[in-house]
Amino acid sequence: MSIQKLESDVFDLISDLEADKIIFKKDTLPLDDFSTEGGELIIFTSDKKDYCVFDFWLYGEMGKLHYTYWTDTSNTIVFARRISYNYDRPYYKEGFQIDTMKHYLSFGHTKNRLFGKNRQEIFEKKETQAVQEDLRSFFNELTSGIELPN
Repeated sequence: MSIQKLESDVFDLISDLEADKIIFKKDTLPLDDFSTEGGELIIFTSDKKDYCVFDFWLYGEMGKLHYTYWTDTSNTIVFARRISYNYDRPYYKEGFQIDTMKHYLSFGHTKNRLFGKNRQEIFEKKETQAVQEDLRSFFNELTSGIELPN
């Protein structure tokens, strides 16, 4: 799959990664200084694909964050998925409940498109801008001290 095809169906990138995971080189970096319970960044690269994937996990006592970014070969974000898992009590307490919030954001050539948990498009401009700002700042902050693939 080519990243140029992205405008037609951004969700194909998720399926493409899952189907072809075996051809990707996988580098895992610890992210110990960004949350109370640690985290990791897994970077997927392949000479056979025109995109890279940055898969972030941050763990905390009251939840975890899972942010995944698909970038072009110059590390420009083209698609991102943000999943927040919020616990009603610390994870080590028996019977804790999990509330999940999921967003997808396509960074398009003409406009960005936001999608919710069930992949339905969200048209509220303020929410789209807030999610975009969060995704960009998260990516920039957590990758600022590492050498990104080219």
